[in-house]
Amino acid sequence: ELRRNWDDLVRMARSFVATGNPAFEHYYNQILAIRDGQKPRPADYDKVYWDLVIALGHQPPATGPAISMDSRIKSSGFTPVEIAKVEESNRQSGHLLLLTRVAMNAARGIYSDASGQFSLSGAPARANATRLLSGSEFHQAKARVMNPILDLQIMLDNRTRAEFQTIQATLIYNARLETGLIAIAVLFLITSFVV
Repeated sequence: ELRRNWDDLVRMARSFVATGNPAFEHYYNQILAIRDGQKPRPADYDKVYWDLVIALGHQPPATGPAISMDSRIKSSGFTPVEIAKVEESNRQSGHLLLLTRVAMNAARGIYSDASGQFSLSGAPARANATRLLSGSEFHQAKARVMNPILDLQIMLDNRTRAEFQTIQATLIYNARLETGLIAIAVLFLITSFVV
């Protein structure tokens, strides 16, 4: 979901820049609000939610609680090392968010002033905004966000595999123990009938 969340944000930013359709900016802001726990999490949000919203042109009413992704991760049994990878990805995300905001504002003709506030008006620059969302700086920024997520996926896969192997070994041991106990019980019954 972390990876898909970023992919959805990038898709909405690129779609807004390409079309100027304010719905894509609205969806972009909704994704951030849901991720940050400012808006309720929609039902089936972990499935193909945004693909259907774009196709249908409206969002179904949210039925889940408003809980941030960070809170959900911390309450889901992640280890401290795994949580550190999420936090590392979050730390790296500032530049990527800034690039998407700069591009979306440039597509509208809004630019940042000396203090970094988007307060200056000018001609829309969709071509520049598109280049910003497709250039190497953007891809490098996204890679810096995704690398910790990849590390996290590998950690989760390894931990899940190890837990599965432990459970499997326990089940095999219990099955052998049960078979042995049944054999002993059968031998005991046979010897008790013979004696």
